[in-house]
Amino acid sequence: MATPTFSLVAPLGASILTSVLAVGLAAADLTVLTLRSGETLVGTVRREGGKLLVRPHSLAGPSAQERQLGEEEVMTSVGQGALREQCIQLLSQLREKDGFRALQIAKMAERALLRDECLEASERALAAGSDPSAVDDVLGKLLEREIGPLSGSVRSTRLTRLIQDASAEKASAAAVRYARLALATTPEGERSTEIDRALRSKSAAVRRMALELRAEQPARDLRGLEVFYRYALYDGDPAVREVATARLKGADDVRSLQRFTSALWEKSTILRFHSAEALGALGRIEAVPALVNRMSGLQQAAASGASGHPTASLFVGEQRAYVSDYNVEVAQASAIAEPVISVLQSGVVLDARVLSVQWQKVIGQEVAVVRGALARLAGRDLGDDPKTWMAWFQSQQKPKTLPGPTQPDK
Repeated sequence: MATPTFSLVAPLGASILTSVLAVGLAAADLTVLTLRSGETLVGTVRREGGKLLVRPHSLAGPSAQERQLGEEEVMTSVGQGALREQCIQLLSQLREKDGFRALQIAKMAERALLRDECLEASERALAAGSDPSAVDDVLGKLLEREIGPLSGSVRSTRLTRLIQDASAEKASAAAVRYARLALATTPEGERSTEIDRALRSKSAAVRRMALELRAEQPARDLRGLEVFYRYALYDGDPAVREVATARLKGADDVRSLQRFTSALWEKSTILRFHSAEALGALGRIEAVPALVNRMSGLQQAAASGASGHPTASLFVGEQRAYVSDYNVEVAQASAIAEPVISVLQSGVVLDARVLSVQWQKVIGQEVAVVRGALARLAGRDLGDDPKTWMAWFQSQQKPKTLPGPTQPDK
């Protein structure tokens, strides 16, 4: 199996590198020594008093005892970046072999602390239908070894970098899952700050992930729900808005109906669309009258706009004045000729009429959104007649029972 790819560690070959990937340490922490006796050692090396102290590693783990060597006994020594690159090359070759699944390669990359290779293999494992919990287990082990020992500003800086990587334009789903695990394991006192930073990401997947983590935190008071109102109304991604409304639905906050029903009449078309969707997602039948009222208003606006389109006229031409005649007045010993001025007009009149208007199309879209919200509340679509929806709503109300007659005291 040995190829020229592994010339830097000859005569090791790929089998020894596979062992390196499996011993459970970062590749940069290991050194491969080839002794003049022909023996090969894989382990951690330190110098002391002109001697090399080697703690060998194997698949069973590190040795309990260090081995002392003289520098003259070592023929080749490969470690740090060179060994890391060799491991990356081996993983690349294993990726093309039928016998290695993506999840296996992800585990090997995790053991060698090769984050990019682990994330790439994890992404392929998810695409191939691997159990997401198994992928999360691999990513969790990688995370524990990468940032687990860190704390304070160093950990915060590393976490910020993970969120930035997950927010990249072509970031993989595995990178987002990795950032989520990092946020979830952040100490309680720092987690809210880091989640707020992730909520400002340009990536919808990262915002959704951060909002899900925020939803898992208990709200101490009603102010803790403000972020979910904001993202339910203003976020441009439907998946993010769905997470926000799901949290508000679970909170059973009476303000939700008031917030979203009042937003049905906002000037912003986007806010009206999002508020209708939110009312449908909340699943509260009390929102039906407000939605029906909005549907009726939209239909009236569409009807008034269709009945008479505005018209306008434009005249483009010129006017010429000329003397067409004289009015002669005869006075004593004199005659006065007063000229008669006439005007000649020439040109063209343009008559314009609006055949269609864009806002009618927007009204149609908004009616569809409101109707969809009503259908979600009712569990079925009753059409676009407001009266039908109100009749259904009234049929769902519990009838008030009158008290029965009382018997007179005897």
